[in-house]
Amino acid sequence: MGTVFLVADGPPAASRPDRYALKAFDKRSAKPDADRRARWEINVLSRLAHPHLPSLLGFTETDDLLAWAVPYCSGGDLNELRYSLPDRIFSPAAIRFYIAEIVSAIAELHAAGVVYRDLKPENVLLRADGHVILTDFDLSRLLHHRPTSASSSPSPPPPPSHRGHNRRARVAARSDSLVGQAKSRPPQPWSAPSPSPRQQLQNLVRYLMGSDGALAKKTKSARALGARRPRRGRRGSRTLVTRFRSRRLKNGLLD
Repeated sequence: MGTVFLVADGPPAASRPDRYALKAFDKRSAKPDADRRARWEINVLSRLAHPHLPSLLGFTETDDLLAWAVPYCSGGDLNELRYSLPDRIFSPAAIRFYIAEIVSAIAELHAAGVVYRDLKPENVLLRADGHVILTDFDLSRLLHHRPTSASSSPSPPPPPSHRGHNRRARVAARSDSLVGQAKSRPPQPWSAPSPSPRQQLQNLVRYLMGSDGALAKKTKSARALGARRPRRGRRGSRTLVTRFRSRRLKNGLLD
């Protein structure tokens, strides 16, 4: 968001740097919420005072522009440094060094109540001495701390209304008393009662027989079908006997 210019302000002095970065934002930008983000970044920069975070040197505003100045980092950023390496990979020692300073900067932001939400190699600038500086705070947000003191405990519920029927009031009072008794008593471990062996057997029989006696009907029909159908062995023996007698009659062996 905005355009960054490198500005040289005459000869160097002890009270101000000789060069600084000037970030200018055009208020006529069509981007939604851009003006609020630019002013929020100026607000965040005015709170910071940390070796790995930029400090606000000053800001100005016209009818069309909003600009603010921060110290200039002549070492580029982590993304440029990584691409300048032969294999584009940092050494383990360099990784530990940069991560330690980034974590230190983010911890300082959290202590100031700010959540940094734009962490990427392009936003990790390098000073001339090689130390890191985080930049771009327009996407950051306020850190809302959850209250933990006793004074911040929720207020008790309002007393029950006396309007309505008396029976409702008695039911509500009875429910409150039961809830209070349940809260006062320690929770007891619940375990489902295990059925006795006789109950298990009864449940098994009910499951096998079914509630409508479908399994019993199937069993009776199978038995009736087996009684009407002759066995294969007897049917086969009768067929052999019939064939043998027909042959004897044909040959005139029987009287």
